[in-house]
Amino acid sequence: MATTLTLQLRADEDVKIQAQPLTAQAFSPYGSVVANPRPDVHPSAYAAHAASLPPNAKAANAGTAIQYRDAGVTQSLFQGGRGKPLMSIFACAASEVEVDGSVAVDALERHPFTTQTFSPLSSPASTYLVIVAPSLPEKEDGGDAAVNVKLPRWHGMPDLSGLRAFVASASQAVTYAAGTWHAPMKVLGESGQRLDFVVMQFVSGVAAEDCQLVEMVSAEQGASIQSLYEKHRSDRCAASRERLLSPTFTSLSIDRHLLRLERPDVEPGFRDDRHCLVFWARPPIHTLRLADEIQRRLRAVAPNIWMMPTYRMHLTTLELAFSKTADEIAALLNLLRPAAADIGSYTHSHRARLVKPRVSYDLSAFAVSWLPANGEPTVSPAPTPPDKGTKTQDDAYTYHHLRRDVSDLVREADVPVASRYQVPSAHVTLGRFLDDADHDTVEKREAWAAAVDRVNDWLETEVWDKADAEFVGEWIVGQEKGLDLRAGTLWYGGGRTVLMGEGF
Repeated sequence: MATTLTLQLRADEDVKIQAQPLTAQAFSPYGSVVANPRPDVHPSAYAAHAASLPPNAKAANAGTAIQYRDAGVTQSLFQGGRGKPLMSIFACAASEVEVDGSVAVDALERHPFTTQTFSPLSSPASTYLVIVAPSLPEKEDGGDAAVNVKLPRWHGMPDLSGLRAFVASASQAVTYAAGTWHAPMKVLGESGQRLDFVVMQFVSGVAAEDCQLVEMVSAEQGASIQSLYEKHRSDRCAASRERLLSPTFTSLSIDRHLLRLERPDVEPGFRDDRHCLVFWARPPIHTLRLADEIQRRLRAVAPNIWMMPTYRMHLTTLELAFSKTADEIAALLNLLRPAAADIGSYTHSHRARLVKPRVSYDLSAFAVSWLPANGEPTVSPAPTPPDKGTKTQDDAYTYHHLRRDVSDLVREADVPVASRYQVPSAHVTLGRFLDDADHDTVEKREAWAAAVDRVNDWLETEVWDKADAEFVGEWIVGQEKGLDLRAGTLWYGGGRTVLMGEGF
C-alpha cells in the first residue's frame, strides 16, 4: 500500500488564485489531461470522419468503438523494479465552499517516483478542482533536505507563489507528472455529494518515496512555532530510526564528495568545486562544548564516523546560492556587499533563543537540533560587556522570524535567494558516515540507535533549562559572533568568511 510522509510549511500570507478551465495545453507543465478528443463522433461514423480524427484514432471492436491509442502516460521512476502498480478507488466528498465562493487548500502532496492518474466515475458530482504548484529550487546531488531520500527530480518544497488551479469535468481524467505538487482532490458540488475516481500509480511502501504531504500552517491556526519545529524533528527522527532498524536495510548513504576529500586514495586529485554563499550562525563557546561532549559519547559506539571539527560548526540561517562557480558567487557578492554589514550584525539587535537540544540522524549524517524558545528560563552566560542600547525581544521573536528577516533583507538588496532549506529546523551537523563499518550488522545499528537515545535522555534530564548544569543547552543566536557571511566550497564547514557581524 502507499504510505505518506507529512511535512509542514509556514504560510504567512493568504494566496488567492482564480481557477481556469482545464485544458491539455494549460496543464502541460504539470502533467496531462486524458479525455475523448472527439466526443461528437459516434463509432459507427468512424469511416466518415476518419480524415478529421487525431492520428492516434483507430477503429476497434468490429466497428463498435474508436480507440485513441497512447492517450496518456503512466511512468514509474523507481529503480530495480521496486515500484508496484496500485489501482484504487477514491470516493471524494464535495469540498466546503467559503462565503466568498473560495475553496481552501490546507495541504499539497507529491509522488516523486510515479505519475498519478485520477479517472472520474459516474457520480452525483460532476466537476472538480485540479490545484498544482511548482517546486522551489532543487538540492544539488539529488538529495532532499526535507526528507533525506534520493529523488529523481523537482526536489524542493512547493512554491506557493506559482500556485495554479483548473476546473475539470467528469469527462476529463488528469495525470499528475511524477514529482508535481498538487492538492488532495477538491470536488465541486452540493453538500453531501461526492465524485468517485479510479486512481492509478506505482508504490514502494516507503513513505518518503510514495507520497510527501506538506501541510500549510500559520500562527492563526493555533500551532506555535516551537511545536512546528518539534513535530518536524520528532517525525524525522522516528522515520530515520525506522529505516535504520528495518529488516530491509541495505546500507548507509555515503557522501561521495566527503569520502574523496577525507580519503584521497579513493580518487587522487579530487576537488570539490561546489561554491556556495550563505549566512551562518556560529555557535558560542558553551554550545561548542556541548557539541563536543555529544560527539565524544557517540564516538564510543561508532569510532569510524567522520566528526565535524568544532571550529567548523555552523547553523545555516540563510543559504543564498549553492553549487555555483566561483565567478557566479563573486557576482552575487558584489550585489550583496552594500547591505552585508547590516545583515551580519542583525542578530545584535534581534536576539532569538534556541532551546531543548536533541540529537537526530538519518542514513547519511547526524546533527544536534534546537527548538525556538517559548518561555523557557534563560540559562546562557551573560553577554560580554559593554552591551548597552541594544534592542532585544522576548520569545515572540523566534529563530524562525530571524530566518525570515534575513531572507527579506537579502531580497531587499536585490540579491536572488535560491535556498534548499525551507523546513522548520535549526540544526548543526555533528558528523557524517564515510562507510558502513560501524553499522554493518543489526547489533551495531541497534547499538547506535541506543547510544543516540541515551544522549537524548541525558540532554533532556540534565541539560535542558538548567542554570547549574555542567553544559548549557540554550543558544542565543548572535552571542559572541554575529552572522558569518561565508563563500566558497562550504560543505563540511569550509570556505572563507567575507564578513562577520557584531556579536554580544
